[in-house]
Amino acid sequence: MLHPLPLGVAILIRELPESLQLLLVRGADRARIQYWLQRLAPGIIFEPTTTRHIANVAVKASVIDLFRGGLSVRSLLLWAVSFANLLNLFFLANWLPTLATRMGYSDSLGVLMGTTLQAGGILGALILGRFIDRFGFYRVLVPSFLLGAVMIAAVGRPDLPVAAACAVILLAGATIVGGQPGINALATFVYPTQLRATGVGWCLGIGRAGSIVGPMAAAQLIAHHFTNESLFMFAAIPAVFSSLMIAGMAKTAPCRDRPLLPL
Repeated sequence: MLHPLPLGVAILIRELPESLQLLLVRGADRARIQYWLQRLAPGIIFEPTTTRHIANVAVKASVIDLFRGGLSVRSLLLWAVSFANLLNLFFLANWLPTLATRMGYSDSLGVLMGTTLQAGGILGALILGRFIDRFGFYRVLVPSFLLGAVMIAAVGRPDLPVAAACAVILLAGATIVGGQPGINALATFVYPTQLRATGVGWCLGIGRAGSIVGPMAAAQLIAHHFTNESLFMFAAIPAVFSSLMIAGMAKTAPCRDRPLLPL
């Protein structure tokens, strides 16, 4: 029986193209570019006279290149956002069921709340993606993370009814868990084609450090007998930080702030 992982990878290799800009950089033939262009944006014709912009290609990009050409501030802010949000995400994902039972909910409700967080993340990723396409990264992610901070802080309120707690957790998941794909997509937008793989890789790598720190920080706070309300107030801080950092990125970004076909 064929394992689903290799099968899924094979399907992705066949059906998920490189960006059109990278195909142009690599000198892909016109028929291939036209094929994927029709898949991504039906109706657009890639004529011989179509204007093409191909960025200069570095032979081998390094992390130093992420701090050249006016990218230094955006790179640092992007790393900070990725670190803060994955810290927050793994704090919640790892400790929410335990903290729920500590707040007086049953074990089954604690598991349900953890599941609700992840379900909110799926829903949020779908909704935020559509909003980002229409309004741009910064106009969507800044208020989204602020809303997430409010929702996280609200989780720790004592005597919160079960229905209200689940609704608050759903919104927290939609903004924090669902916002992470938005950060990943923003990383691809920030860097030019020749730096994109390096830039996204470092963004995710710094973020993974946050995913380690988050659960450890929660364990230390619990060990020092912080109240549930205080724990979730602390958990709201990285979401506020993420919102502020993305707002800072908006100040240093070019005018265009939404995904477009890179031709």
